[in-house]
Amino acid sequence: MIHCRPQSALTWALIAFAPGTAGTLYAQTYPAKSVRVIVGYPAGAGNDVVGRLVMAELSKRFGQQFIVDNRPGASGNIGAEIVARSAPDGYTLLNAPGSIAMSYSLFPKLPYDLLRDFEPIAVMGSVPFLFVVHPSLPVNTVVASLPCRIILIMIIIAYQERVCPVTLPP
Repeated sequence: MIHCRPQSALTWALIAFAPGTAGTLYAQTYPAKSVRVIVGYPAGAGNDVVGRLVMAELSKRFGQQFIVDNRPGASGNIGAEIVARSAPDGYTLLNAPGSIAMSYSLFPKLPYDLLRDFEPIAVMGSVPFLFVVHPSLPVNTVVASLPCRIILIMIIIAYQERVCPVTLPP
């Protein structure tokens, strides 16, 4: 029985950011040249795969290349810093998971300001996370089989990410 439906899986909701471009891009002239899309994670990671699919489609539709440039490290912050320091012309975008918003809690001295340096322009997808176990394991709910500390951590993460725990039928 599902106790509640996930409303949002922000950890993998891929958000493209463009520094300072809100209202400055015009559909009739953009893009006039190739667009660099920074991914702060290695090739093959979830947002890289989805980003490559979306960028291939954008390249077809706009007639300009949307080039994926992987800059992994520091939980995506290396890529975010590159984009934050780029010209605010819409030709360097950031493909980042929604968890980038948690960087302020994890990294006390970020070289960018998420609210000042970026403008969200698109949600490219969302993917739920699942816990799975071998069928022989006598467990039908995650909460009943874990120590209290882990349950508390899961509840905090679920609250932050707006996902709800589920109970599987026996």
